[in-house]
Amino acid sequence: MSIRTIDVNSPIGKVQFHIIKVDTPFLLCLADIDRLYIKYNNLKDVIITYTKKVLVVRQFSHPFLIWSSPLQSYLVKSFNVNPYYLTDVELQYLYC
Repeated sequence: MSIRTIDVNSPIGKVQFHIIKVDTPFLLCLADIDRLYIKYNNLKDVIITYTKKVLVVRQFSHPFLIWSSPLQSYLVKSFNVNPYYLTDVELQYLYC
């Protein structure tokens, strides 16, 4: 259950995230993808909007949206630090 929500301005538009007491990255749901009229090209690892293309970093078979150099540096370092990855069942539970 979420304890609150936050609106985040990202390169693909404003997205509302639900804050939960779990150490997990933000997850973008299909409803937001539809609402923002964006497409994810998984062959080129890019998110396509009406006005631009936003690069995506693929790690652990999941795409990560990165929109600033400091964030990219931090995220890439954290990939090597945290050895715990969510299982498909845990991701499905979070998504619901």
